Amino acid sequence: DTVGDRDFLDEVKAKGQSLVKAIEKLNQKYKLFKEIRGKGLLIGCVLVDGLKGKSGELMQCCFKHGLLTLVAGHDVLRIAPPLNLKDKAKAQGLLLLEQALEDFAKTVRAETKAAVKDTTSKAADKKTSVKSTAASSASAKNSKPAASSKKPAEKMTSAKKAPAKNAKASDQKSPAKKSTVSKK
Repeated sequence: DTVGDRDFLDEVKAKGQSLVKAIEKLNQKYKLFKEIRGKGLLIGCVLVDGLKGKSGELMQCCFKHGLLTLVAGHDVLRIAPPLNLKDKAKAQGLLLLEQALEDFAKTVRAETKAAVKDTTSKAADKKTSVKSTAASSASAKNSKPAASSKKPAEKMTSAKKAPAKNAKASDQKSPAKKSTVSKK
């Protein structure tokens, strides 16, 4: 009977609007949500595009601070207090939410700084690699082609065996052969 009472429903609607405004005020400080929407006391806080997929992490952060929340998809933190929410419980919930948002914002900023640093480092490495490759290419274009050091293959006669692999170069005796190099 109470849920169908018009006065009770108007009160729930007013509490929901008040809660949305309080969350919007917190969001001005932390800038984590691009939209805060709701119907009565069922409120969804849509994360900004840069935090897509992190609603579960934010939910865990809220839980760590003693606030039970839900997720609605990968980008929405859902807040669903009881319909008979009292002002004292609302204030306490907002305090816990602020602590969770502060903690989450610090974590996200640290991750972002690390990602930016890693991206910057990779970009610098890539730039160095490109410069090195360009320098190598320029060096190769400016240098003269090296003279061919290929020698004509020598044939082994059946009377002579190949020298042992472990033999020293000075121990090996090779007959002097005349070779002709063909020019192309």
